[in-house]
Amino acid sequence: MTQLLAFLLCFTGFTGFALAKSSHYKAVFAVRIDTKSSRHILIMSWVCLLASAVVSMWHQFGYGSVLFCGYMAVSVMCLALVLSYQPAKLRSLIYVLPALLIITSILMLI
Repeated sequence: MTQLLAFLLCFTGFTGFALAKSSHYKAVFAVRIDTKSSRHILIMSWVCLLASAVVSMWHQFGYGSVLFCGYMAVSVMCLALVLSYQPAKLRSLIYVLPALLIITSILMLI
């Protein structure tokens, strides 16, 4: 479960980085993003990436950095494919990601 949590946090972080850019935000939501919202999304994206690194290191300290790099690569590849071919599908994924993070966190604690 910790590996799934680390991957979801990493994917959420990179999704936030993509949506902080006005061109990607406009492709997903069909409106421009304002500067204040963009800054908030960037801050939360950095928090998610840091949390993903911490969870990866906590799971296996020596091997965790390698896992984190792999999670970053897979996250960016999946996000690039979604944004390239069907950016509107990312809108529904944005609403599902927090629920998945919460469920995974609860299951990890059990």
